[in-house]
Amino acid sequence: MAALHNLNYKQIRHSVLNNSMLKPLVFICLTSIPAVVAANTTPFQHVKNAVFWQQLYTEKHHTLYCAMSNNTSQDVTVGHVYPMAWMANAMNCPSENQCEYARYKEASADLHNLWPVAEKSLQLRQHYLFIESDKNSGEASYCNFTIFDKGIEPREFAKGEIARSILYLIWQYQLPDYGQLPLMLKWHKRYRPNAEETWRNERIMAIQGKENPFITNPGFADEVFSAVTDQ
Repeated sequence: MAALHNLNYKQIRHSVLNNSMLKPLVFICLTSIPAVVAANTTPFQHVKNAVFWQQLYTEKHHTLYCAMSNNTSQDVTVGHVYPMAWMANAMNCPSENQCEYARYKEASADLHNLWPVAEKSLQLRQHYLFIESDKNSGEASYCNFTIFDKGIEPREFAKGEIARSILYLIWQYQLPDYGQLPLMLKWHKRYRPNAEETWRNERIMAIQGKENPFITNPGFADEVFSAVTDQ
């Protein structure tokens, strides 16, 4: 099997868009969100400060990794599922703060990759790869969010949401999967979208003009990644 991170996702995405039911979709750049972004504010900072809570989660939320409600006393922030560090590395940028590519700026601010997270779980998350383990050898754990030698494993019911965020980023922005694709496809199939995830997808579509097709049509994963799964 070819190295997963070397596959040409741009070519795969073009092929699917030309032959699937997604062809009528219009993918609108995130910068189309009607707001004035200050010159010294990154697109992610703008979305975090002026869009995420004000337009997406205006009333209630549950944190991704711990399922804490907005009534919790824990500090909650906005976190990337596909880390910004992975994006910067994929584009050969010196760092997250020194990446001027338009694709990086759009991907880092895409709401489909941004979730409410407890600050403590975000500190544990860092840039670890996601793994699946027997949970008997973890070094640190917080609300079933456990660190192992080779990566980190979230609670069961967050795995589907995580998978569809990562699949979307890989597909939409032609980003490398860092060996995560087989596991993400497994989680995607095992944990199907629920009502809250569907609501979130529709809301994001209304805000930024792009839906996550892996939520709208779970079978889309088999179509878009057939070049990988059939090997």
